[in-house]
Amino acid sequence: MKDFSKDILHTIEERDIAPLPRWIFLMRQTALLGGFVLSVLIGGVSVSVILFALGDIDPGAERMIRMHPGPFLITYLPYVWVLTMIAFGIIAYYDMRSIKGAYRYRAVTILSASIVASIIVGGVLHTVGAGRIAERRFADVVPQYQAFETRKMHLWMRPEDGMLAGVIVSGSATSTLVLEDFSGIRWTVDVSDAVQRGLILGDFGERVRVAGSLTGPAVFHATDIFPWTRRGSVINREQGMIRDEVFSRRFPDESGQQGMMLRERNLHLAP
Repeated sequence: MKDFSKDILHTIEERDIAPLPRWIFLMRQTALLGGFVLSVLIGGVSVSVILFALGDIDPGAERMIRMHPGPFLITYLPYVWVLTMIAFGIIAYYDMRSIKGAYRYRAVTILSASIVASIIVGGVLHTVGAGRIAERRFADVVPQYQAFETRKMHLWMRPEDGMLAGVIVSGSATSTLVLEDFSGIRWTVDVSDAVQRGLILGDFGERVRVAGSLTGPAVFHATDIFPWTRRGSVINREQGMIRDEVFSRRFPDESGQQGMMLRERNLHLAP
């Protein structure tokens, strides 16, 4: 019977094979652990962006969602970040599987642990507003990516479909508003019988969304009125001021050509 152990020893001596230093294995394990942690962090950022987008869905907009499910789904479900979360969850799984001793755990246990870790990290990041920041920074770096704010503007700039958004120029939030949309067109909006779906002050410079119907050229009848975000205006009690968030971002039209610069608004009211 052939002695394989002698053949192996002979091959080692013949090829002068030497064992690798222990520090190489330690570095490899450290790199794998670092890759796992990084994958969980990126997955957590993805989760925070998803929570940021889904958290902006208005409880009172069920009728609009039923009427236009496709546009709402495209706007509020960040597919890029969902795919990123899945991809880095898989990477974290394979990194963890390669770490010393991980073979003792079932695949479903490792995969579940990486997903749960990403969800926990994402929840923590969401509470400090990291999802919103990450999404905007990504849009700045990748021109092909449409930020959530831009997608949301496209969604609500559809007066023929009963959706309109813009900045209040004058009027009252309980009767008639003059609203300037994000392309610069001014609308007369009847809000006398509109249901307010959040904190709306009706002040100059406040951004709002209205649902209803087109009744004439640049004339709109509102059945519901929403703040631009579910959080509405940010109240700074220390300074005694109410501010609507200032933003200036290009709004591309549907043909993909360069759009107009959104007008910057900033509201400073005395207490």
